[in-house]
Amino acid sequence: MNKKLKIILPLFVVIIVAGIVAVLFLINFGERDTIQPNFFKTIDDQSFGNSFAIDGDGNLYIGTSHKQRWQAEGGTWSEHYYLYSFHPNNTLRWQFETNNSEVIKSDPVVHPYEDLVFFVSESYSSINTNPFPLPNTTYNKVYAINRDDGSLNWSSGKLAKDITDNNWGSNCLEMAIDSNGYIYAQSQHNITSFHANGTLRWKNDTMSEQFNYAGSVAIFDDTIYFTSGETHYLYILAFYTNGTFKWKYELYQFNGNNRFNMISFDENGKIYVGSENSSSSSTDNVCFYAINPDGTQDWNFTISTRYAKVRGNVAIDNDGTIYLGTKNNDNSEFYALNSDGTLKWKYDGQLQDVYSAPTIADDGSVFFATEDDFIYRLNKANGQLRNRYQLHTDVTHSSCTFDDDGTLYIGDLGGHLYAIELGTISLANTPWPCLGANFMRTRFMNPA
Repeated sequence: MNKKLKIILPLFVVIIVAGIVAVLFLINFGERDTIQPNFFKTIDDQSFGNSFAIDGDGNLYIGTSHKQRWQAEGGTWSEHYYLYSFHPNNTLRWQFETNNSEVIKSDPVVHPYEDLVFFVSESYSSINTNPFPLPNTTYNKVYAINRDDGSLNWSSGKLAKDITDNNWGSNCLEMAIDSNGYIYAQSQHNITSFHANGTLRWKNDTMSEQFNYAGSVAIFDDTIYFTSGETHYLYILAFYTNGTFKWKYELYQFNGNNRFNMISFDENGKIYVGSENSSSSSTDNVCFYAINPDGTQDWNFTISTRYAKVRGNVAIDNDGTIYLGTKNNDNSEFYALNSDGTLKWKYDGQLQDVYSAPTIADDGSVFFATEDDFIYRLNKANGQLRNRYQLHTDVTHSSCTFDDDGTLYIGDLGGHLYAIELGTISLANTPWPCLGANFMRTRFMNPA
């Protein structure tokens, strides 16, 4: 055989094998767990327990707090907590600080017409004496911050004059803004609406229902919905946006379910909401409901594992598929339901505590984060894992947010902020694709 041929053949084989190995490496690399570098870290071990909001110029907003058991575990509340704003290139634009140890309890909400961003704060008093001790809430306030420079535009008085010592539970206390730019917030035993300039529109503080647990406001067309509950009752209250009472949905749970959580809507105004199940002896795992616009129940879904809770907003796709996660420690799960409440699929991997609201992307993926330090990216058609991105610490209510360049943003309880470049990806155009219906987090939806 020609000597040149003898040399060329082995080289050819080596090149082919190396090429195959490289391709396989690239394929597998896309599915590996990779620890993500953070671009920002808070002071005083403050946490990011809420989600990013994005304005029309691509600027980002997110606020800090401490986890609820911070004081019970020996920590000291900071004097100041911060609303941060970042440029689209992740550099800091400005920071606004609260006083009197007021944590930022809600996601930031970008006003659709004014150059303002809003949030709800919360102040705490002593630790309660429950077997699972948490700080008691003393008051909530609304803040309006100028988006251009981070200065205070206005802040409300205390939303409730005298809050009975009580912890709201682990939920955020979300605001909403309707199509007219009016603002709505909830505190203990009352609901309040403001004009964008801070003047009071109306307030209902004579409610017979006891808002003993934090819910979140959501608006469909001209109706605003509030969720809450108490020891054995769960409530959804509907008001017209002018403050007139419309209806109340009440659910009695002997086993200790104590609140409805965050509301999402489909294009017809049907309400989808998860609930809490706090009883250690409970065998009733019905913790997700579909409620008609007239306040009657359409269907409910039973989670197969005991003690499951659905705390986050669910995401709703164009074909009516509903995506939701459960909090249930090491037995937590992620589901896709059909629009009639039947199971479509369930993710077959082990998860820990999915508070994070799902985010539907336009590439056929659904994203969510967990308390086991990961972001999951599933094929929304069948629930198969596409990627898993490891963070430094765990995530509770912070949900995945995308900018126009396809970068995913999220914060964790360790005070880290992440920017993960995914390429050409954006929020899907569906009835309710993410936390708060959009990345401005307005929690408002027009009828189809």
